[in-house]
Amino acid sequence: MSPTSLIPIFLVAVSAAVSADTLTLTDGRKLSGKVIEETADGVLFETQVSASIVDTKMISKDEIDKIERKSPEDKAWTALASLKPGPNSLTSAAYDNIIVTRLEAHLRQFPQSTHKGEIEGMIEAFRQEKARVEAGDVKLGGRWITAEEVEKNGAEIESCQIFEAMKDSLRQRDFSTALNTFETLEKKYPGTSVFPDALDLARQALTAFRGDLELRAAALKRYQEKWKQSYENNTLADQKQQLDYYANQEKEKALSTLAKAKEAGLKWVPIIERNEDSLVELQKLVPTEMQRLIALDSTKMRDALAKLGEAEAKLADNDFESASALVTEAKALWPALDRATRLLAEIPALKEKAVKVAMATPVATPTPAATPAADEEKTKASVASAPASEAAPEKKPFYMTTMGAVAIAAGALVLVGGLSLLGKLRGNKPTVGE
Repeated sequence: MSPTSLIPIFLVAVSAAVSADTLTLTDGRKLSGKVIEETADGVLFETQVSASIVDTKMISKDEIDKIERKSPEDKAWTALASLKPGPNSLTSAAYDNIIVTRLEAHLRQFPQSTHKGEIEGMIEAFRQEKARVEAGDVKLGGRWITAEEVEKNGAEIESCQIFEAMKDSLRQRDFSTALNTFETLEKKYPGTSVFPDALDLARQALTAFRGDLELRAAALKRYQEKWKQSYENNTLADQKQQLDYYANQEKEKALSTLAKAKEAGLKWVPIIERNEDSLVELQKLVPTEMQRLIALDSTKMRDALAKLGEAEAKLADNDFESASALVTEAKALWPALDRATRLLAEIPALKEKAVKVAMATPVATPTPAATPAADEEKTKASVASAPASEAAPEKKPFYMTTMGAVAIAAGALVLVGGLSLLGKLRGNKPTVGE
């Protein structure tokens, strides 16, 4: 998968615009907010009631003692002050948008800006990240992933990016965006490892969204009643005309926003302040979507992932039969599981490769057990090959032995003695004629 195909995830930390202008009223109260328009009769002033609710009202000049406005540069800097790289990387185009159209544009508009050094540092930080992204790397959860890893595990990495975007939207309590992000994840990567966690988070988001919509609907009702009463009590025709004008403008803007959201194919339309149509549509959708997501079994999905982990351990031991059985079980629990589908296709090739490796590895030949006949032959061979000095001595004749020599010597003495005695006896015998 090409890194440039990764979806842009705008997780840049940007704080909400801080109130810039101050109205000091004749009764001593001070209102912080934004001057939308100033006329001869009054000031159209916007105040931030809460993190998600903005109130706009016309305040008569008779009630205003002093108007304090921040400089244009200070107001512009307020929107940039907290701009910094987030835990996840953006697309190259998104980095350009931040660098060129926001940071560099600020310096062009305010060349003598007191924040020039800070802005230049921010530009450099975003340029460094952009260079890595263009080289194919991706940052996810604060950790950079190399282009090689992205190419190998593209679907898993992109699904994690989408999930991070979903979590970021929920941290800002932007439920519509979070649920639209889950919708994207479900359509593109319903079989990735992160999907069970995203599914559980989507259910939690729906529960929180339902409560948020109820509060907003109640607040809108109170606002409408208050606005109606204020309008009816207003006796100045020109002020009524102005209020009508701004109310109609606001309604047209809301309708345009809703139409664009539907043209873009968004399932969850954005919440529009002081607009009943968006609230009604969202309140109808929440219970229907909750029922649909409850029917999806995230427990079975996690069981399938556990089976897959066991299968991968078996593959590491070349136990292909057990691995194949475990992957089949995982696939039965969660048919959409991408890794199971991929492993089932890879196992035959992995098995064949293991067999080839085994055949190419030399095997030592064991020495056969010795037999009696073999022992006898071995002994003969040993004797035949032994050096002469180590040969067994031959058996000598008796006369060559010590005992034989003694016996012969003794016999010779006896024979000599006998002959001598015989000679003497012959010498003493009388002759014939004596």
